[in-house]
Formats: sequence, structure tokens, C-alpha cells
Amino acid sequence: MNEKRRVVVTGIGAVTPLGLTAQEYWKN
Repeated sequence: MNEKRRVVVTGIGAVTPLGLTAQEYWKN
């Protein structure tokens, strides 16, 4: 489930270990 979520959460398919999207991670 987590693996699929990585792809659908963001266009680049990247998710931080905290569960945040890559975009949110870079902003922080």
C-alpha cells in the first residue's frame, strides 16, 4: 500500500519517511 501511495501522492513519486510529499518536504 505504501509503495503504491508513493507513486500517486506526487507526480515524481517521491515521499519522505515522514509521509510528507516531496513538495512539502522541500518547503520545510
